[in-house]
Amino acid sequence: MFPSSKIIAVLSFSIFLSGVINITSAIWSHAPDRISLLIQYIPLIVSHTTRSLTIVLGIFLIFLSQGLLKRKYRAWLFSIGLLSISLLLHALNGLNWEEALILIFPLGILIFYKDLFVVESNRATAKSRIKYLLLVLTFLSTYLFIGFLVFRDELIYLPSAQGLVESLVNLSTGLGNSYIFPITDPADWFLNSIKFVELFAVIFSVSSIFAPLTDKLQPSEDEQFLAQNLVRLYSVNSVAYFSLSGDKKYFFHNNCFAAYKTAGDTAVVLGDIIGPDSEIQESLNAFIKYVAIKGLTPVFFNINESMAQLIQNYGWKIMPIGLEAVLDTSLFDISQPELKSIRYSVNKIEKLDAAYKWFSAKDLPWEALKDIENLYHEWIGKKHAPKLKFSQNYYPLPVDENVKILAVYSPQGVLWAALSFLPYQNGTSYSLDLMIRSKNTPYGAIAAGIAQSIDFMKERGVKRINLGLAPLASIGMPKFLLHRLNTIYKYRSLYEFKKQFNPIWNKKYIALPKYTGLPKATLAIFRVHSA
Repeated sequence: MFPSSKIIAVLSFSIFLSGVINITSAIWSHAPDRISLLIQYIPLIVSHTTRSLTIVLGIFLIFLSQGLLKRKYRAWLFSIGLLSISLLLHALNGLNWEEALILIFPLGILIFYKDLFVVESNRATAKSRIKYLLLVLTFLSTYLFIGFLVFRDELIYLPSAQGLVESLVNLSTGLGNSYIFPITDPADWFLNSIKFVELFAVIFSVSSIFAPLTDKLQPSEDEQFLAQNLVRLYSVNSVAYFSLSGDKKYFFHNNCFAAYKTAGDTAVVLGDIIGPDSEIQESLNAFIKYVAIKGLTPVFFNINESMAQLIQNYGWKIMPIGLEAVLDTSLFDISQPELKSIRYSVNKIEKLDAAYKWFSAKDLPWEALKDIENLYHEWIGKKHAPKLKFSQNYYPLPVDENVKILAVYSPQGVLWAALSFLPYQNGTSYSLDLMIRSKNTPYGAIAAGIAQSIDFMKERGVKRINLGLAPLASIGMPKFLLHRLNTIYKYRSLYEFKKQFNPIWNKKYIALPKYTGLPKATLAIFRVHSA
């Protein structure tokens, strides 16, 4: 038996062919003897009208084939209806029993495989349907009115309204005779353009029907509170705190949740699923089914190796995205030979009489908040790369007493640099996030601030300081591409800076269903970061 994906592809292609059959059948001439027999029972105008309708239904079926490929239930429902109507139209359109017999086949297999089409589309309310219809009709009416007004002296047409309407129908479908005759090339172009403008209107209307179902509402206060507790208790990924940044949607299952953001029909999940280890696998299964019903393709970004192994069991593709620098506070000793450059920075900043001031983000004084805000905007202004948000640069700062801020001041009280640290692993680990400095900050202030932070955190029982991701490090990309990306984002210098601290390097990954989806996944990741 074929896998369901192959069955879906066959069904989608059969509906596409059904649309083509409708269009070609209506355009081609029909056997005179069948026409003579048919007009004995129904008026000829009915047969001509059914030809036009058959073309319209053919166009809709072609569009519906794309919706079927995405397993859309609404596309399945409309396909059943349009195929049934097409059978009747072929009977009225020259007794085309051959085409009717062909269409019975896709109609039958669609009904048989109904259970494969479970993906929801956006729920178009009656109000939104009327809005789109009025918009399309207004556009078409305006185009026709302006066109006939502009070319009124370059067209010859029957004065009766009936002749004009019939001509417009025939011009749109390519069927029957037109009673409008152009006498100039521009007027001829206008008449030929009518069918393309109406085709555009049809495309616009259909695309609005089959858009992926997305959650427009942000998490409720209760959901946010629950997510905060789960992050505090169960987070093991250094980017877990960004699940709370307010730009993401949540999927809850038992005592676990996933934080994600959509870009088109891709759901980009940030980091690991958060929750008790014993429930992660079941929650992962539930999430994959959930996004499938919504017609979304999931991509997991910046996941740990343990989560990568779980996802790999589904046959998904796992790819490294870089290395994460982790410091064990109990092993960090500035006197070690490997930390010579850090020791130099610490001594230099101490000789300049710098002042280190610690704050919690919840109790940040107004003066310090304004200093950090001014420094942040200065730092963002001089960066030439796009501002990234999804998994870094948590700003404005969260009102959370567990988020720690280090401000490095000059002897004159000028803010030189600011560092922010986000908690994870129930407060036993902290991840470095903001790392900003002014243009007049002495070289070494950031490195000295990190060294001071390690001592500060160690005294308070923190076991690990995570310096964050060094993107693209040790992933085997072509050198010319790495060089180009480094020109934009300065990845190489970031890696070299973190390397000075002699950290433990952990690989971080992305997971996606197929390698062929990598370009689309990469674009989605970029979009959610820069949105």
